[in-house]
Amino acid sequence: MKNTEIDDKALISSRLAYIIRYLRIKNNWTQEVLAEISNIDYKHIQRLENGNKPKDIRLSTLIKLSKAFNIDTAKFTNFILLKDAEYDLEETDFSWGKIAENTVEYESQLID
Repeated sequence: MKNTEIDDKALISSRLAYIIRYLRIKNNWTQEVLAEISNIDYKHIQRLENGNKPKDIRLSTLIKLSKAFNIDTAKFTNFILLKDAEYDLEETDFSWGKIAENTVEYESQLID
């Protein structure tokens, strides 16, 4: 595996972990509640939120998460997968500007 592929997986895993945790807490959900709503195993939610061990993330998992959070799937996956994605997930229930701002800050701390 190339180093850039490892770096990309690490960035995607950390971005996904941060966003899942942010949205889960914003909704006042436990990991167990998110698991039930998304139909994703509780242990898998834990691993995704941990984000320490970059693994391939299934599209079906991203779809389930986007539906659980009531977010357009294409925007959600683009936001997570594309390093330079537009931080423009205009959803009425969430402050995406704050998510974007926090994600950029979080990623800059990872790089430093």
